[in-house]
Amino acid sequence: MKKIIAAIFCLGFLTAIPPAFAADTFTEKTITKTFTVQPGGDLNVDTDQGDIEVVTASQNTVDITVERELAHGGKSDLEKALKRQKVVFSQDNNTIRLEATTAKASHGLFSSAPPGLDVHIRVIVPRRFNATLSTAGGDVTVSNLQGTLDARTSGGDLTFTKIQGPVEGHTSGGNVKAFACSDKLTLQTSGGNIVIKDYTGPSAQGDTSGGNIDVTHCEGRLQVKTSGGNINIEGFAGPSAYADTSGGSINVGLAKEPTGDCWFSTSGGNITARLPGDAALTLHALTEGGAVNTSLPVTVLGKQKDGHLEGKINGGGPNLALKTSGGNIQLLKL
Repeated sequence: MKKIIAAIFCLGFLTAIPPAFAADTFTEKTITKTFTVQPGGDLNVDTDQGDIEVVTASQNTVDITVERELAHGGKSDLEKALKRQKVVFSQDNNTIRLEATTAKASHGLFSSAPPGLDVHIRVIVPRRFNATLSTAGGDVTVSNLQGTLDARTSGGDLTFTKIQGPVEGHTSGGNVKAFACSDKLTLQTSGGNIVIKDYTGPSAQGDTSGGNIDVTHCEGRLQVKTSGGNINIEGFAGPSAYADTSGGSINVGLAKEPTGDCWFSTSGGNITARLPGDAALTLHALTEGGAVNTSLPVTVLGKQKDGHLEGKINGGGPNLALKTSGGNIQLLKL
């Protein structure tokens, strides 16, 4: 009877373990794992160092490769560095997780810090999949994903290509680039440039504290802001746009007449706006330290002052507000 009870107890304990695989001790330079999934699942990668690359394929698996190299040092250094990094894989139904953390190595008072690893994580997922990615010290690159994407890095660049789903991208020390994305786009960097190209989604937002912003061929609502750079917008075909910089110039080209209001402001540079000749807009142009010039006919409204021009272009329409505290404003015909 005791043996039967013990067997039942062991069986119950084993069946209580969730269907997951986990491993945390790897001494290989290259680790590979494959998990069977269905489209529409979730990928979660969290690492304290290294680059993350996610690509897609027509498949029902998630294939993960973790490549680790030593920047400098010998074989013994490599072995120690590999052992210090804990890599854990797990699967919970249609969710795949990878966590990589590196333990701090102890060293004597007069010894140098141990050499660190160069880590690259590459993941192949089904085309329709969601991804949440975080690294403390590398770049994040994602392409051709059909799903929600949240990518964050403390010290690298972000590059997104052909993402068909909402995108959140945040970096504290790098550039952010988004190419041919087609859903809500939110990009933020504290120390780099922002590039948005061939965007066809409903709304794109970009915010940087220390770089330039370049937007080319945007068809959605646009809101961009920088505290220390220039803003260049070309071929804008969206319904409305907002752009603000505290320390640079603004150059904007409207591919067609917007259906909503547009507002462009700078505290320390010039504003140049190029419009189609038949665009019907209501102009509000104000500069406190320069002049306003236009090659488009403007029907003036009210009494004008130096550096101030308000009026209707082609009978008027949505508002086009241009404001600078320290530069000139120029309105040109495309």
